[in-house]
Parts: sequence; structure tokens; C-alpha cells
Amino acid sequence: MPKKIRWNTGDVLKFHSPSGQTGFVQVLNIKDDFGLLVRISTCESFAGECVLAYVNQESIKHWQKFEGPQIDLPDGSIVENLVFFFGSSATRWTVEAHGTKHYVKANEATFEQMKARGYRHKILWHSKAIEEFIDGKPLVWPFKV
Repeated sequence: MPKKIRWNTGDVLKFHSPSGQTGFVQVLNIKDDFGLLVRISTCESFAGECVLAYVNQESIKHWQKFEGPQIDLPDGSIVENLVFFFGSSATRWTVEAHGTKHYVKANEATFEQMKARGYRHKILWHSKAIEEFIDGKPLVWPFKV
């Protein structure tokens, strides 16, 4: 059985998009059983605006650990103060903040209202979606109407 790859907080991984563009992710949180919380950038220094996302750890085995200069992590409070939500717009939303969970009935808030509150939709992305994101495809869950 192949050995499971373990990533550490602060590790930077390098990958390529379908068009060949290079992308980088930095691991921000490994403690969540949901997946790895990463920030995504096309710049190895992570200068400028970065996108945060959860990525499936098993799907990134083909990404390489970047052996460039050490990249500082963003201020820890950025990650600690994130509020995530997930669930169903038909029943209830689960809201996760600061290691706790609470629930919001779907009739009390729509998906857009949850985002307007500053909550981030918690989705576990496959590496392919992250790679396509670097080529300009948005990270948007395909909701059906």
C-alpha cells in the first residue's frame, strides 16, 4: 500500500493547469478533517490577492512540494476568524466558526444572504477544479435550479 503523503502548515505546492500555467497553493490548516485549507496563487511569493479553498488531500498527490524560498504564512487571525457554512438550502445551513457549530434554518437565510454575512461556502474541491481555476474557470459550485 502506498505511503500517505503528509503536508505541514506552511508547505507550498506547485502544480500546472490544463493550459500549462503554473499555480501554487500554500497549506494554511491541516487540522480540519474536511480537507486541507489552502490559499491559491499564480505567483510563487503569494503577492497580491489569493483565494482560499479546501482541497481534497488525496487528489493532490501529483502536485510537487515547491522547493523555493520560505513563504511566510498570512496573519493567523485570518484563518482563525473565518466562518464557513455548508448544507442544504432546503433544510438548514451548518455554520462553523472558531471550532464550534450552529445551525441556521434555510427559511431564515438564503445562500446569498449567508455569503452577504461574510460566511464562506465550505466546499471540498478536487485538484482538477483548482488547476482549472488557474486558467480562469471560477470556483463555483454548480447549483441546479
